[in-house]
Amino acid sequence: MAVDNGPTRTEVLSQVACERHLRHQDVGRVAVVVDGHPEIFPVNYVVVDGDIYFRTDPGTKLDGVTRAQTIAFEIDGIDEERQQGWSVLAVGDARWIADADKIGEIRDRLQPWAAGDKAHIVRLRPDKLTGRRIARSRDQSP
Repeated sequence: MAVDNGPTRTEVLSQVACERHLRHQDVGRVAVVVDGHPEIFPVNYVVVDGDIYFRTDPGTKLDGVTRAQTIAFEIDGIDEERQQGWSVLAVGDARWIADADKIGEIRDRLQPWAAGDKAHIVRLRPDKLTGRRIARSRDQSP
């Protein structure tokens, strides 16, 4: 469904489009609650069977997952030539993975970009997956 808001046009992305964006990106942001307020951290990630996995060292992200267990994850993209952008938000239960086979599988598929071992693996199982595309309306010219 698209909504024309004057100079911009907003479209709700389908579930399939959201999943496609998740599979074709590799960097996102994870939001956890720290001392009663949200904090957001960039992570590289992989999607396996609809679940989002990222690696981390001990610290704020892992502590946030352990305490709250429900986290938010967001990716986005911009196409400046077409003057449009999109974002996908996943919200759901997050768990620190302890299964040795799953840890090995994710380590093989996901190499951390940031320094550190990133030995801990977190799985986000989205309960909510939504997305939006926003673009300059066709009748608007720069």
